[in-house]
Amino acid sequence: MCATSAIIDQWTNPRLPSFVPWTPVSPSPNLAQEMLTVISKLEDIDRRLKQTECKLEAALKTKFKRRLQRRANKR
Repeated sequence: MCATSAIIDQWTNPRLPSFVPWTPVSPSPNLAQEMLTVISKLEDIDRRLKQTECKLEAALKTKFKRRLQRRANKR
């Protein structure tokens, strides 16, 4: 399983301890930018390790990244 998928699942699953609630003030623009940076680094690692099996669909990953980018741009 790819690392990117695992981390995004951790951040979006309300039953897990690392869940990031999505409210008008959370995640903050700075946190959203940090999350985008982490996702980018994990995608690089996945590419290097040739991890092609992801449980998260590409469309959902793109949607999540766009949502984070909109929040990060509110700085």
